[in-house]
Amino acid sequence: IRFYDTETDSLLQVVDNEFAGGDDKYFEAWSYYAKGYAYRSSPQHRWLCIDNFLKAKQSIDQCKHVDERLVRFKPTPTTEQDVIDRLKYKIYSGLGSAYGDFGYHTEAMEVLKEAEQSLSERQWFDQHCFTALMISELYLRFKEYDSSAMYLEKGFHSAEMTGDVQKLAACHSSAALNALYRYEKQKQTESEDGPQLLREAIMEEKSALRILDDQTAKFKASVIDGLAHAYFELKQYDSCIYFAQQAVDQYGLEVWKMNANMYLYKSYEALGQMDS
Repeated sequence: IRFYDTETDSLLQVVDNEFAGGDDKYFEAWSYYAKGYAYRSSPQHRWLCIDNFLKAKQSIDQCKHVDERLVRFKPTPTTEQDVIDRLKYKIYSGLGSAYGDFGYHTEAMEVLKEAEQSLSERQWFDQHCFTALMISELYLRFKEYDSSAMYLEKGFHSAEMTGDVQKLAACHSSAALNALYRYEKQKQTESEDGPQLLREAIMEEKSALRILDDQTAKFKASVIDGLAHAYFELKQYDSCIYFAQQAVDQYGLEVWKMNANMYLYKSYEALGQMDS
């Protein structure tokens, strides 16, 4: 979906007119959540994104009842409170992710930790996995590496419990990000751990790549980008070129394409093959 075209804006407005400010707090929360999610891709709309997620949080926190059909027609037995809580922690995770994307890491940690604890207690592994991975990444930014590793392990556990290969791939990619982040922080100190961290990142990204299918092009591109990055830092320029060229040729998503072109240029420069 192209979130900023006229048709999508019109659909969001219909939802807003129907539910926002109404008595049905569940669908009011959904409408604000949909609007917040739609604005997430655009930094210039950060306040609209966060504002709508906050309104969604307020609405779902006030929700006491839902339409009985949401309980009756669920494919697996559930309760009214579980229906409310499923959406509640989806909103909390969305708000935490948006805070993190826009640089509000303390606020992100607060709301994500609340969601993670409740999801873990309920053993809702499908929702818990990505929430744990987001917390792991935040702890990296705070340079709390042991805590980051602990939440990464929680994410792996939840992914394994769901049997979802895409979630498992996301965990491997997060482990690679963990290694690359620690490498970047240690690079200036010329630590002897640097090469080992890069090899660890490569191992994890290759594990992710093996289990991804062709339906996850954007995610696959990010994995390949991580491989190109790690090989470049290891000065294995031929391998860097191989993966960077894949990103350019196969995926063409602009954000990854720009990174790939940079690795291609720098690798060819290092090899003295600028005409390639």
